[in-house]
Amino acid sequence: MKYLDKPFLIFINISLTILCTIQFTSYWIETFLIKKDNPIRIYMLVFFLILMLVLDKYLSDTVHTFHNEEIKELKDQQLLQMERYVNQIEKTYDQLRYFRHDFKNILVSMSESLKTDNIKIIRENYNNILKSQNIVMENYNIELIFPKLNNIKNMSVKSVLYAHLVNALQNNIHVNLEIEDPIVNEPIDTFDYVRILSILLDNATEEAEKYSDSVINIYFIKDISNNLTVIVENTFRGNYSSISKLFQPAVSSKGNNRGLGLASIEFTLNKYKNISLETQIENSLFTQKIIMKW
Repeated sequence: MKYLDKPFLIFINISLTILCTIQFTSYWIETFLIKKDNPIRIYMLVFFLILMLVLDKYLSDTVHTFHNEEIKELKDQQLLQMERYVNQIEKTYDQLRYFRHDFKNILVSMSESLKTDNIKIIRENYNNILKSQNIVMENYNIELIFPKLNNIKNMSVKSVLYAHLVNALQNNIHVNLEIEDPIVNEPIDTFDYVRILSILLDNATEEAEKYSDSVINIYFIKDISNNLTVIVENTFRGNYSSISKLFQPAVSSKGNNRGLGLASIEFTLNKYKNISLETQIENSLFTQKIIMKW
């Protein structure tokens, strides 16, 4: 743990070892040699208690600092997620405002096309209008493209998926989304769930953006015991001989000091005995599999 002072702990360990040695030696001398009380043991006991109080105070302060840092990190993650949602909303609003501004001109143009009664001209004019308004690739109906998204009943999780699906499509990334069964009552805190899923989807999108033929696969799979497996796969052509290195802070395929995401996931999952994360790189796919058991 980064908050623990190793030299201080080494000093405590050495001191306790010396004290215990002196205590046992003193007891042996009392019992077998001088056969009477030895005042050294009393002094050692007092010093031992003082040392334990100092250690207790240090550990208490360390745990308090650690919890404060964890809370701050969780708040930062939440603010970042909210910022993404706000940016998406602002972008959508700007598109709507821009469209409304030119709506009258669009209607006039369409009315002139309709007067010709020529469906080919009407279709060409319609496509030209969409292209001129820059909404050919921006106007998505995610629930029509990914109807199985409605199987996610947790609205926080659905919002995260929605935002990342839009982002992937805008970056010309092919996405496969498979959710065969309704997903409810996941055995994980919603905030931790959203945090982990956001990191996986962010990493998948950033890596997939590097390749023109990129793909992201997202699967939500329930078994007969109602256990849930969430799989996030993305195109990956890096060269990592050891997957475990990716979970070390400051190790990332995106550059130096940018590998805190996967380490953060591992830290979060340490709170759950019923949830595990499996990672593999095979056939140009980086696969992250979260397994949640009841």
